[in-house]
Amino acid sequence: MMKLKMDIKIIATDLDGTLLAPDHVSITPRTLSALTKAHEMGVKIAISTGRTLSLIKDVAEKLPFVDYIIYSNGAGVYDCNKKQTVFVQSIKKDTSVKITELLDKLGVYYNVYADGNIYLTPASDTSIFEKVDLPKDFLHQFLATAITVHDIKEATADKNTEMIVVYFAPDEARNEIMSLVDKSGGLHTVSSFSDNIEIMSEKASKGNAVKAICDILGCTADNAMTFGDAWNDCSMLEFAKFSFAMANGDEKCKQSAKNICPSNAEDGVAKMIEKYVINA
Repeated sequence: MMKLKMDIKIIATDLDGTLLAPDHVSITPRTLSALTKAHEMGVKIAISTGRTLSLIKDVAEKLPFVDYIIYSNGAGVYDCNKKQTVFVQSIKKDTSVKITELLDKLGVYYNVYADGNIYLTPASDTSIFEKVDLPKDFLHQFLATAITVHDIKEATADKNTEMIVVYFAPDEARNEIMSLVDKSGGLHTVSSFSDNIEIMSEKASKGNAVKAICDILGCTADNAMTFGDAWNDCSMLEFAKFSFAMANGDEKCKQSAKNICPSNAEDGVAKMIEKYVINA
């Protein structure tokens, strides 16, 4: 790893596969201690996640000093001190309707993230998620915090759609979805785990969200430290001067980062904060 000289004003870290332990729920004492000490030194802390606000309350309670929450892959930024959203990049309402109509026609499973909540249909149950390589406790939490509705389009018609998440679409259906995304314009896709498609506004990304926070703080990418492990983290790893892909991360993520750090199972985030911020 290259020798780094840092003037860090903001640390933005992904959750699952990065900050959190492999159970996707707990934070180790070492990681908590490192973040606490960095914050006491005046560094702002941001959680940056594909989760929406309703699915992050338990993590936020474990990190009460967090300054910002970047949620739904950067579709929004919540200022924890002001208790308000300060950055929003949602999907246009007519575009959201077109996409959900196609998904219904194709019969694929999907969720809609809107105004900080996750919307599911009554047919949704744990069977679809059994294919996902995530701990059962986390999946239970996901379903417990989601809002079950009979008609997702109707339930979200007057809300800001942050993201539409499609799970395990067959290749033919996936091709139709991607074709509509391309034709609609103003959209892009990312993925936080294999076999899912996360459809968002082209202006919504973790990188743009970190930049928005830097603008608020009056600093630049030169003052930002970011951590991630997956495709949806790439934009903020590319943005920040001091970025770290986890050893357990995917190859695209590693190519986007300036450095590689130990895995989340080895307290990688804590070790880098200790080395380059606390003990620098």
